[in-house]
Amino acid sequence: MKAQLPYNLIRPTVIVIMVAAILLLMPFVPALAAPDQGNGYWTDSFSDMTGVSASTNISISSGDVRLDTIYISTIAFNDSFEENLSKWATTNWYITNTQYYDGSQSVMSRNGYEGVLRVLNTINLSDANTAYLDFWYRHSATEANDFYLQFYNGASWVTIINLGAGTHNTWLHYDNVSIDLGTYSISNFRFRFQSSPDDASEQIWIDQPTLVKTVKTTNQYCVSGNLNSTSITPANLSSWGTFNASDNTTCLPYRKPISITGTGTALTDYQINTSVSYVSGKMNSDFSDLRFKDSSGNILSYWIESYMASTSAQVWVKVPSIAASGTTTIYMYYGSATATSTSNGSNTFVFFDDFSGDLSKWNAHIVYGAVGINSSVGYPAPCLEVSGGTTSGNYGFTAIGTDASYSAFQDGIIEADIYPATNALPEIIFRGVNASNAGYKGRWDCRTGTETPWMMSPYNGWTGFGTAVTRFGLANQWQQTKLVINNSTFNIYNNGALQSTETDTTYTGTGEIGVANHYGSYILIDNMRVRKYASIDPTIKTGS
Repeated sequence: MKAQLPYNLIRPTVIVIMVAAILLLMPFVPALAAPDQGNGYWTDSFSDMTGVSASTNISISSGDVRLDTIYISTIAFNDSFEENLSKWATTNWYITNTQYYDGSQSVMSRNGYEGVLRVLNTINLSDANTAYLDFWYRHSATEANDFYLQFYNGASWVTIINLGAGTHNTWLHYDNVSIDLGTYSISNFRFRFQSSPDDASEQIWIDQPTLVKTVKTTNQYCVSGNLNSTSITPANLSSWGTFNASDNTTCLPYRKPISITGTGTALTDYQINTSVSYVSGKMNSDFSDLRFKDSSGNILSYWIESYMASTSAQVWVKVPSIAASGTTTIYMYYGSATATSTSNGSNTFVFFDDFSGDLSKWNAHIVYGAVGINSSVGYPAPCLEVSGGTTSGNYGFTAIGTDASYSAFQDGIIEADIYPATNALPEIIFRGVNASNAGYKGRWDCRTGTETPWMMSPYNGWTGFGTAVTRFGLANQWQQTKLVINNSTFNIYNNGALQSTETDTTYTGTGEIGVANHYGSYILIDNMRVRKYASIDPTIKTGS
């Protein structure tokens, strides 16, 4: 699209996920609670939230849920000593089955010899939010300084604790002790055990050393629609959608309902226009995070016609079905700073061209001057430029039409932003068939005086029909033009004001739409589109 105009740790087996969840049906976001030391996955039971049960695996009864503040705790290092010492650099330590806490083996210091048991590979703690070390140890006849734990701070080894004293001949637990990330938040962290037994009677065993680090993720995970009895666990989180800049339509943290009141006639694929007010602190200033869904969660096409940064936007949304009576509700979602706009006029309207590509949708029928894309100007740039008019001689006339891509127009609303040069006479063709010179055109004459704005036989030899009105085209400025065509009744507007209404039944079949320039030197055209017609537009109301 073109840029629019301003207008505490759970001890895991493999992985633990701690989250704060946003329920889109709820009016608030719960804070992340103190870490659970038990066997649950969640840091908050959400017991105060309707539709959410407090259990080991939380289930959402209905609605959309986004896991927003996610801390993933992973085992950065672990050894059960059931195989070998390949993860360690060792001196005078060896595998033994004489004593062990879990499994069938542990590691033991050599009696009477000083020894070192050091993690071989470095551990990256530079991205950690928290880090914990946990292991089991046992000693016999040792004193305090006979056995100690050290951390590497990037430059030297630092003694953390002396472990040789205390109860002998029983397994002791160094339990989930926090690593000071103010000192050890480095990419080459390591830890080691030092043994300095005085004689052969002093023995030391270690089992199950585990280092767990927790990293706050930048991704957000989400699921849309009904989640009845769906458990949210580390095992199934991978099947959820990952919310990031390239996938930001699945679910967003905020939404507002848009109520559409029926007017007595059911409408399909109907384009509604809604004014979106900026929500400070929750919505992108350029409205790039807007998304729309129907009540079943289906993504709806939309086009941002214009916006004024951090103030408001005018948005067209294509609604698949609007009931004849009662209220049809769609939803506007927003709230991602990384979102990129998915505004798309071609997906929203029956026909659309903002001339940001090429002219493959068009055929040139009569070219007195030139037809091309002007990349320097537009509403916004680029736009279509049609030149060739003159104010003397045969006056010049250039016409192009959409029969290369679209020739099914019969009834509907045609809109475009048009900039005419001095004395230019821009025209929009409808129900046009160039081969037989059939169809009509409405004109926005920028000259003074009066004349009917309606012509038939649009390509050559045209004649006016209907009552003369004061010419209403505005030279050297952008204006919003509109034709409303319903059976034999035609209405022409400029900048929202109705200028003329006429009826005619000469040409009732389908045809192309087109653009023509006559008399003045050039016209610029942008954002040309066709949308559905309804005799009464539905009433649109945005909720909170």
